Amino acid sequence: MAITTLAYSIGHVSGGHINSAVTIGLMITGDCGIIEGLMIILFQVFGAVFGAGLLAILYNKSNDPTGALASNAVANNVGLGSAFFGEFFMTFLLFFVVAECALRNRLDYKPNLQLGGIGFNAPIAIGLAVFLAHMHWEHFPIFLFGPTLGAAVAAVLHRCTRT
Repeated sequence: MAITTLAYSIGHVSGGHINSAVTIGLMITGDCGIIEGLMIILFQVFGAVFGAGLLAILYNKSNDPTGALASNAVANNVGLGSAFFGEFFMTFLLFFVVAECALRNRLDYKPNLQLGGIGFNAPIAIGLAVFLAHMHWEHFPIFLFGPTLGAAVAAVLHRCTRT
């Protein structure tokens, strides 16, 4: 609910780009220009850094039993391949839903809302924010490339099925 509220509250300013993987997918589909997309990603990173800094200032580290301040890491009982596939597949589904709901022109469905390429989740922005505070660097490629490639594959599928 919070991500949906955020997307609707800033959608009129930026198109609701709150997920770097979705922004990359929109660049691949041609629904977001390359320069515009790179600028959006740059400011997503700036926002993530600001958020991580604010969290580090406001949160008492003695209350964090993990000592990692909510950073992304693969659990010891989960294989790296499984973690990568999970990141890939869930972001694939995320972008597929965005593409099918916000981008595709359907003759049988004419919503009154103008979403303009909204992304409804922020795993990369959140991941970037927390990795700047306390990232488990050995897992960073999973959380960067899994979602990015998942959105990219969904974007290519969307382009191939456009009518």
